[in-house]
Amino acid sequence: MAKKILLSLVALGVLLLGVAYFTFSKIINKGVKTGIEKFGPEITQTEIKLEGANISPLNGTGVLKGLLIGNPEGFKSEKAFSLNKIEVNLEVASLLSNKIVIEKIYVSDPHIVYEKKLMTDNLKQLLKNIEEYAGEEGEEESEIRLEIKELSIVDGKITVGILGKGLTVPLPDIHLAGLGSKSDGITPDQMAGEIMKAVLRNTLQAVAKAGGAVVEGGAEAVGDAGVKAKKALGNVKGLLKKKKGESGN
Repeated sequence: MAKKILLSLVALGVLLLGVAYFTFSKIINKGVKTGIEKFGPEITQTEIKLEGANISPLNGTGVLKGLLIGNPEGFKSEKAFSLNKIEVNLEVASLLSNKIVIEKIYVSDPHIVYEKKLMTDNLKQLLKNIEEYAGEEGEEESEIRLEIKELSIVDGKITVGILGKGLTVPLPDIHLAGLGSKSDGITPDQMAGEIMKAVLRNTLQAVAKAGGAVVEGGAEAVGDAGVKAKKALGNVKGLLKKKKGESGN
């Protein structure tokens, strides 16, 4: 009888632990999604959506799925970034402190839409938005600080144009290390700014290598439509010159 009672208590304990783990897991993952979608737009001043998060509270490993960062105001494309899968590895103990330590972030196959507009572009404007937010925060102490020991963004692509139409070029791989490690960590907006600078730098390098003509905006930025527009403009100019010549005779 005593043995049966003991086994029952063990089974009950395992069940309770399973329920607690499941509940805690749901709370963490819902909190990650809510936090990104609520506080992210305050930093970028754009729409941010996350399809879901699946992070283990036991070992801190997990995946974020379907992250979309919208374009700043005034740009036509729906998004500036889309990231299908982000693998993360956290120090679980750091979740209980003011400095969250992220051992590794691995982003594969990101898609960047690069849109040129007059003297700026959507990525520069996005970086400006982040820096303006950081400036508005001033010297206030953020409750949360971050450290990323290793960040990799690989196998990405860039679409150069408007509304997702245009030339597609590869994004050079990005590898960053020790972000926020030389201090008590850095704020989320500072972290976003550091990552954004690296993305912008590599994007501009790739675009420049592909040729400046593809980023002039307007007709050139939309592929075949641009070619047709330039051809039509040339025909009109030719017709006007011909009529002018006829009238002169």
